[in-house]
Amino acid sequence: MLLAERFESLTWRRKIAILRQMFGLNQQEFADKVGTTQKNVALWETGNTSPRGMSRKAICRALEATETEIFGQAV
Repeated sequence: MLLAERFESLTWRRKIAILRQMFGLNQQEFADKVGTTQKNVALWETGNTSPRGMSRKAICRALEATETEIFGQAV
């Protein structure tokens, strides 16, 4: 299985955590970049909540990815 296929099969929360780490950001630094709190980032990465609307867009901008690449197809 190619690396891209493996990444694609991950949950959106794992993708956020992995990409954040690849950019060398801790949760607080990522939260600052996205415009939210460290607590929200932790909640997203554990799957206790999911980002909505502008948070999704800010996450994608910060991680240089599309919403489809991170969150999958729109519902």
